[in-house]
Amino acid sequence: MMEILIYVNPENYHAYRQLNAIRKFVPYPRRYASTHGAFKQLYAQCLSGETIVVFFVNDDADMAFLEVMEKDFVDTKLLVSIANGNEQWVARAYKQKPRIVTRSYDHPELLAMTIKGIARQMNGVN
Repeated sequence: MMEILIYVNPENYHAYRQLNAIRKFVPYPRRYASTHGAFKQLYAQCLSGETIVVFFVNDDADMAFLEVMEKDFVDTKLLVSIANGNEQWVARAYKQKPRIVTRSYDHPELLAMTIKGIARQMNGVN
């Protein structure tokens, strides 16, 4: 069964607009993690090839954690959102080979529509 796993740091107020758009436009079940440990635990329960990971990067610790998780994201549809548009973080995020990297100031529906499209494709819906 397809999973949408969302990591968002509780201090990341930049993510609110995108999270609201995801809630509004993505009609698939979502699981949330707000700490690195909780994310690892939830991710370990996901099936390979059946997971969309949405990772909101808020600070250097989140970026470093994303990089450490790289080896685990081999068969995962990864989407990344950068809190403040930090260009160094954007470049580092692209090295993880995500489907998309957005910034907090991008249109909030961009990330939601990308998730919805990938989920529909995974479920065989056109």
